[in-house]
Amino acid sequence: MCDQLVFAGPVPDLARLAPSGAVTTIGPRVRIRTNDPATVTATILAGLDTHAVNLRGLTVSQPSLETAFLQLTEDPCTSPTEEVADVA
Repeated sequence: MCDQLVFAGPVPDLARLAPSGAVTTIGPRVRIRTNDPATVTATILAGLDTHAVNLRGLTVSQPSLETAFLQLTEDPCTSPTEEVADVA
């Protein structure tokens, strides 16, 4: 599952409120990967404090079939730009 928050103005540091390594910030968007979206969303919203006035959007989404497939089949030892040599 993924929570996405969109802010107008400064983006608050939400890493302190979410599980370690789960937060990605790109411009005004903050993505949080979690297996417990209800709890994490409630914690984030409660912790926004004065930044809540800058919140413009909140989306909770399930991963697509393609995303699930890539997570299951991706080799963690190779990067997306790295090619695997055929040794056969």
